[in-house]
Amino acid sequence: MTFKQSRLLISLAALTLALTACTITFVPGDITLRGTVRFGVEVGDIITRFEPTRGAGARYRPGDSISFLIRTTSDGYITLTSISPDGTVDVFQRNIFVRGGIDNIIPTRGRFIVSSRGGRDYGVNRVRALFTPEPTRGRVTYRGVWSDSDWTQSIRVELEPFPVTARDVRETSFVIVRRR
Repeated sequence: MTFKQSRLLISLAALTLALTACTITFVPGDITLRGTVRFGVEVGDIITRFEPTRGAGARYRPGDSISFLIRTTSDGYITLTSISPDGTVDVFQRNIFVRGGIDNIIPTRGRFIVSSRGGRDYGVNRVRALFTPEPTRGRVTYRGVWSDSDWTQSIRVELEPFPVTARDVRETSFVIVRRR
């Protein structure tokens, strides 16, 4: 076998190996690839925009109001969970109804207030928006100090009952800074 043939064989083997990791779904009359994976969860592309109203990575001080802008391709429900720099996981709010195709501001009534909980929250705080077509049943309690993988696993459990094409998860962040 020549060097050129060996290279071709190795390239084909690598391509074959890469393709075995893909899931391709063929629907009669529709040739589409589905099944995006985010945070280890197979999801549909439903959430098209998610960020604090001041923008991703915006700075907030304790006592500031924070709200989030979210756009989805269809009507459904959003649950917002967060993880602080020390690993504390909380839920901002569960089962918030959003209209598809428009910018929704969450919270829709009232406001979320940024707190520093004794300084544990200073720094980058990450927030994930979970989209479901129906309200979740609250099988998961988002409270306590968790690892990133535990947080992701709890989201996987929360989304499991819903079809892949009808669920989504996206992440954004904001920074809590000390008052001057």
